[in-house]
Amino acid sequence: MNIFETHMHLDLENFDEDREQIIQNAQKRGIKKMLNVATDAESSQASIDLAEKYPCVYATVGVHPHEAQSLDLEKLKELATHKKVVAIGEVGLDYFKNYSPRDAQESAFCAQVELAMELDKPLIIHCRDAYKDCYRILREYKPKKVLFHCYSGNYKYAQTLFDHGWLIALGGAITFNKGAQDELISKMPADMFVVETDCPFLTPNPFRGKRNSPLYLPYIIQKIASIRCESEEKIAKLTYKNACNFFQIRC
Repeated sequence: MNIFETHMHLDLENFDEDREQIIQNAQKRGIKKMLNVATDAESSQASIDLAEKYPCVYATVGVHPHEAQSLDLEKLKELATHKKVVAIGEVGLDYFKNYSPRDAQESAFCAQVELAMELDKPLIIHCRDAYKDCYRILREYKPKKVLFHCYSGNYKYAQTLFDHGWLIALGGAITFNKGAQDELISKMPADMFVVETDCPFLTPNPFRGKRNSPLYLPYIIQKIASIRCESEEKIAKLTYKNACNFFQIRC
């Protein structure tokens, strides 16, 4: 059973003591490909460094809305040319914490959408309490490949994303939200979703409270399989294929 981890932050200091062991153990458990996702210039370079060291790891470059005011577009563009950079992200809007002014968030988001389109790379979107504005911007620019990371919305809104050919990523939150997304999970098209951990955050049940890692991905797959009344192997296989197709990586 091959699994694709589409969103991790393994460059963070949380993993300094056992990063290599986690990657090795993940490989042994079938997690064959992993994507380390950036949040600023420093983590963009760190993601590339990880991807250079480990064949199974790929990288993104991007500036998170929390760090919007630090955007150096030329630097980002330079980093994005690396052969193992497969997407721009995570980028978007966050109106929940508002660590950056909303106008700065929107400016950085628009600039990075334009960059992704210029370089023909997919976008990984961070959107929290900002779906209306996020959708408005994406609809205006019309990027082809968009992935909504850690999607927490309902099925009705997801349908508008699917209509554009955009994907959603499901993570640990689906294991502790008391069925709020069961309709979405049961009805979403088989080719429109992938799985992620967002580690070290959002650890799935029954390990909530501990540091998250790619090793917990099978629990997310198990939850999806249970809701859809399908086998875990089938969910792993289709999400692996979806991720490879989306990021244009050979399966």
